Amino acid sequence: MTKELIQELFYYDNGFLFNKVKRSSNAMPNTMAGTLPNNSEYRRVSILNKVYLEHRIIWIYFNGLIPKGMFIDHINQNKKDNKIENLRLCTRSQNQYNRGAYKNNTSGYKGVSFNKSLQKYSAQMRVNDVKKHLGYFDTVELAKQAYDLKAIEIQKEFATK
Repeated sequence: MTKELIQELFYYDNGFLFNKVKRSSNAMPNTMAGTLPNNSEYRRVSILNKVYLEHRIIWIYFNGLIPKGMFIDHINQNKKDNKIENLRLCTRSQNQYNRGAYKNNTSGYKGVSFNKSLQKYSAQMRVNDVKKHLGYFDTVELAKQAYDLKAIEIQKEFATK
């Protein structure tokens, strides 16, 4: 898949790809390319019988091939916002840094949980796939502050805002 092929098949408008040519009975010229499958956060586009994530195709459309082992990160964490200015090249670790709290998180903050036995909030993060404990705190706000400071120090621009 090349930048030239993508530009031959699609045009870009405000974060979406549109078909330039008839590619199938479902992919007519000037119609939005791809689909958003049920329960998915990512739009998918089929090219030559292979399915790709739309944000990756948009990256290639503007920048050329994605280097092996690299990922495309959504800066604002909105996986449906594929505007080119919201996409950036990153490593796997950087991509993981820029994600929100897990859905089962009860503290409301990434990297913060409540330790029932100590009756304190714990702050922790992964650094190069190693869990790093940042301490125990009396309040959720103090634990969040500790996490945020360490995230900015280690993760730089990929730290979750």
